[in-house]
Amino acid sequence: MSNLLSKLSNPKRIGLFTFEAKCPSCGNQLKATRKEFNCKGCDKKGDAKDYQKWLWEIDQKKITHLMENGLDSKEMSDWWINRY
Repeated sequence: MSNLLSKLSNPKRIGLFTFEAKCPSCGNQLKATRKEFNCKGCDKKGDAKDYQKWLWEIDQKKITHLMENGLDSKEMSDWWINRY
C-alpha cells in the first residue's frame, strides 16, 4: 500500500503517528496516519486508495462544473494550480 502522507497537501504532525492537512473538498482539517484518513466535515474516511479515488471524484466534479458554466481559463488555471 502506498504512503497516504505523500498524497496530502502540507501535512503537519500533531501526534506521534497522526497528521493534519487541509481537506481538498471542504477545507476543514483532515486527520491522517500513514495508512488512513478521516475528514469529519465531509464524512469521508479510508485508506490511501480511497483517498486517491476521492481526489479523482473531486477533480471530476470541479471540471464538470467549470465546463457547464463556461470555461474561463484563469479560473481553471487558478483552480488547477491550487487544488490541493
